Amino acid sequence: MKYPQLSLRETNAPYMEEMKTAAAEVIEGGWYIRGKYVSRLEEQLCAYLGCRYAVATGNGLDALRLMLRAYIEMGVMQPGDEVIVPSNTYVASVLAITDNGLDGASISYTGDIGLGNNAAVNASITEMRQLLLDKITPLAKNGKIFFLESNPLFIPEANRDVFTRYVLNTTSSKNASQLRLLINEAIYYAGIPSDKLLITGDPELMTTDNNDGPVSQVPFFAIQVIDCGPIGGLMIQNVAADYSHANITYKETRGAIQTLNPSPLK
Repeated sequence: MKYPQLSLRETNAPYMEEMKTAAAEVIEGGWYIRGKYVSRLEEQLCAYLGCRYAVATGNGLDALRLMLRAYIEMGVMQPGDEVIVPSNTYVASVLAITDNGLDGASISYTGDIGLGNNAAVNASITEMRQLLLDKITPLAKNGKIFFLESNPLFIPEANRDVFTRYVLNTTSSKNASQLRLLINEAIYYAGIPSDKLLITGDPELMTTDNNDGPVSQVPFFAIQVIDCGPIGGLMIQNVAADYSHANITYKETRGAIQTLNPSPLK
């Protein structure tokens, strides 16, 4: 039996006629930027979010640029202020910072606070961590779900219940031994419960199995989720690989799901 990778037909079915009518009106009106439909969306967003204003943008970069510009206009930030972003971030994050005359600082955290030689960096990391915890701890207590995609040691042991899952970036693992070492460090050194731990695989990347043979990461890592615990699961990164290599993501994702959740049907 074949299953479609992503079927929006059923999702859109209840709203299809309304969407066709709205699309036709926009096309016939020839007004694709702003216009009454964008204004209506902004009004509905305000009502939904309980805020006074909302601005619809064409992409995430514009949203980030306007957000930072608003902070500057309100006097919350000044040109030259430092904005900290994770080292593994998208280019739009940095472009929004530099476009507003701000100073972007990329931080890659690899160990305990205080072990580094740069006191200023350690102080920035400590402050950033506390701001993060102050924001999300009350939300987590009210049932919100948070994933941390970083070194688990970034979060003090007393605060680790705040996160529902911890995601290890294991795409750089060259072989099965490196992968298992990262998993064991997270479980036995950092103290992350195995059922809260996720590993990451990339459909375009290879690793080597226990016999030093080349294997694709996603199907091999799915097996390691079982063999190394079992642990909480597998997060698949770089889903855009399907644009250049048709069906890689779909086939490998489907295979990983079947490995981790075998069907009782034969």
